[in-house]
Amino acid sequence: RRENVKTATFSGKMTSAAQELAQAALDEALSATNAMSKEGVIEELRHIHSSIDKLVASKASSDEAVLGALLGFKKEIQESSKIQRLQFGIANAHIGQFTYSQEGDWKLYGRNYSGKHGLNSKDLVPSILMSFLRDQGIFIKGFVTNQERFDGYDDAVLQARNKASAEAFHSKLCEQIYGLVGTKPRVTQQKGGGFGIFY
Repeated sequence: RRENVKTATFSGKMTSAAQELAQAALDEALSATNAMSKEGVIEELRHIHSSIDKLVASKASSDEAVLGALLGFKKEIQESSKIQRLQFGIANAHIGQFTYSQEGDWKLYGRNYSGKHGLNSKDLVPSILMSFLRDQGIFIKGFVTNQERFDGYDDAVLQARNKASAEAFHSKLCEQIYGLVGTKPRVTQQKGGGFGIFY
């Protein structure tokens, strides 16, 4: 019992001493803070703020670098995918093929106009896709789906029929290319009355 009393007393004295020591450290810290001038506190806050700004800027810069790398990687994947799809289309141009004609080859008022019949899109599509591989387009003037021999029609009727047939050709061509590469090309009117086709 006597030992327990001594241990409790000793433990109590140690706790009391530790409390006094902590209080003294706290008093010293408070007096140092009180001694610090208002300008010193403001300067210290500015320093902390500046450090936080640098940290945020560093993180933002790091995030931008990561985002830039990801966007570059995405672009490389898209370009690689485009090349593979175009190469597939070139090798399989017979898929979705159709016949077409080149404008001409009709008879008007006894005069013969020559053109080409029985052309096959499987021979044209590879040239178009090769131009797409080079990031270019190709000129497709005078191609129509079905050129009949019109006899006795005036120029306005012939032009309307040819325009409709050219539009049908463009539509079929775009459908075939879309089926091969998964991207529908653009057909645009060019100066001089022809058309261009682009990826």
